[in-house]
Amino acid sequence: MILERDGTTKDIGLMDLSVSLKLPIKNQDASGNGSNTATLNTGTKAKTLSIAGRIPFSSADNLTDLIKLAEALNSDGTRAIYTIVDDTADAADITTVQFNGDLDARKIPDLQAWAVTFGLSEYLSTAERVEAQRNAGYMSSEVAADSASGTEVAGAAGNESGIDKEGFVYKLFRKVDDYLATLDTD
Repeated sequence: MILERDGTTKDIGLMDLSVSLKLPIKNQDASGNGSNTATLNTGTKAKTLSIAGRIPFSSADNLTDLIKLAEALNSDGTRAIYTIVDDTADAADITTVQFNGDLDARKIPDLQAWAVTFGLSEYLSTAERVEAQRNAGYMSSEVAADSASGTEVAGAAGNESGIDKEGFVYKLFRKVDDYLATLDTD
């Protein structure tokens, strides 16, 4: 595994490297008190990589370098972002990451080495980029439509009430309202 930032490339240098991928897909129960299995898609979150391996005591410089990479900050105080080269990251279409969670280094007495684990989270995930493009397209089409008709743009999503009718909460309440309307047959 290789991480690159600002023209500096660093091979992580872990022996017995193990990389696992986690793709959080979030759904919310929409069945209320019923036994329905309906769910609402609440989005695909950033992918995370869990890395594990060993660093021999004789290569303590590798552990020092890894700690420095994990602690690195940008000039504005945000966590440093790295370009990653790794087979698992490539397969998951992850190109940029930042350290996330704990970096753990524990001595393995019988092997004269440290067992090292840490996490990397995807920076500007594919899902995040798609959502941003979708929102930008939605907003620009609303503005273009209102500009063409000569009306003033009002509210966050270009409607007069300021209610975001594409938002999660609105859609949830709309489903609940529609369901309750089916129950009210009196």
